[in-house]
Amino acid sequence: MTDDRARIREYYDSLSASYEELYGKEQAKKHKEVLSLVGKSRFGVLVDVGCGPGAILGRLTSNSSLTVGTDISPEMLRTARMSVGNDKTEFVMAECSALPFRNEASDCVISVSLLKSDSDRSALLEMVRILKPGGTLLGTFFHSEETTIAREGLQLPHPEMRIPLTDKETLFLVRKGLSLEAGQ
Repeated sequence: MTDDRARIREYYDSLSASYEELYGKEQAKKHKEVLSLVGKSRFGVLVDVGCGPGAILGRLTSNSSLTVGTDISPEMLRTARMSVGNDKTEFVMAECSALPFRNEASDCVISVSLLKSDSDRSALLEMVRILKPGGTLLGTFFHSEETTIAREGLQLPHPEMRIPLTDKETLFLVRKGLSLEAGQ
């Protein structure tokens, strides 16, 4: 693990007990948007990359046969496990740029407040890699006020939807098809 990743892990480990208190309201607004896009859709496998304390993951278990939460922080995963507390959800410690799943393993991948427009292309490609053809990728990414998504963002191929959540974070929805492949 790189020094940067180790610092990130330590930071979120230390924040795990108070994350919901500090960021719960802010995250709830984002989760509401994601949940409205998911609606009543059903998935075999749904993966939440960077699941944190599991707030949205627990609300998505009825939409899938199996939900999987991944996070770099073991303490966040412990908090999520206690929060979600059901037998349809698995938790895996993993870096977002090296997900331990086979290609095309998931019907839906969700990632809220993880990606940054200028630095996380490898994480986005990992999410695409584990997504089945026709699968749904729903996430948010941070960007600077000066950055427009079209000019300098993650260059999402053919997103079906982009919803500005704040001046610094945008929600996107992409369905994996022929145009959304991990080498393009």
